[in-house]
Amino acid sequence: MASKPAPPPVPPIPASSPGWEIPLRALVERVAGAGAGLRVEAPGIAPITAGRDPERTRVELRDSDAVAALLRGDHLALAEAFLAQRV
Repeated sequence: MASKPAPPPVPPIPASSPGWEIPLRALVERVAGAGAGLRVEAPGIAPITAGRDPERTRVELRDSDAVAALLRGDHLALAEAFLAQRV
């Protein structure tokens, strides 16, 4: 059984760039579309909430590197940010 090729890497999206909130909001809404309630807090924006019970799960991204890791799907960088208490 052949495995599906990995998608090309997405370039980092710095939290300081204009409009970075849009991809983060889209990600939160996609997670909520799967039935989860979620609240995401990130630097420089109002909290993003979605789903039936958004206060049930809260994620605080404390710096732009953690936001960028999440948006580009870099699980290792996101785990490192978590271990460094930046998530």
